[in-house]
Amino acid sequence: MDKINFITTATPKQQHSLQNWFYASVLLLGLMVTVLVGISSWQLYCWKIAQNKTRITKKQALPFIEALEKKRKIQEELDNISLKSDRIKQSLRQTETIHSHLHAINKTFSNQTSIAALHLKNGLNELIVHVPDTKTAFLYLQKLKEELGNKNLYISTLEPANTLNNPASSNNELKTDIIISIKQSKKVDTKLDKP
Repeated sequence: MDKINFITTATPKQQHSLQNWFYASVLLLGLMVTVLVGISSWQLYCWKIAQNKTRITKKQALPFIEALEKKRKIQEELDNISLKSDRIKQSLRQTETIHSHLHAINKTFSNQTSIAALHLKNGLNELIVHVPDTKTAFLYLQKLKEELGNKNLYISTLEPANTLNNPASSNNELKTDIIISIKQSKKVDTKLDKP
């Protein structure tokens, strides 16, 4: 280990070298601080400009945001109205179908018959009619198939009925009629080919 002499000072050349290193270090440190302050102030300036632009853009976009909100509400109202309109159209189509079925039934049956019951839901489900005889019943069934354009109608029951004061009869006597029940099958008629 070298002995350090605290009594004698450094030579003038060494003092000059130390002084140069000190000034160079302070100069470089000052330059670095200046550069860092310059970069930081530039970043602060850019941040302020960006903040002002964002504030101005938000003010300009406020009417568009309100317009988008109104558009969303109008779209929801349009969807609700469309849903209600579809329900109304479906109800009208069902009513028109029922009306056309009633018109076809009225056109098919004569004054000699009386309708006892009628069930219309999604088409003709069941029709119970008083007819004078079986031949007339099958004739009416064929006419009804032609009027409705529905080949899936069939006579489900055919039974005699005793009716008093039948609307088909002109006097108040006891008359024997036949009650037929016409229904619509769920399956489509298929013809089986026999060999």
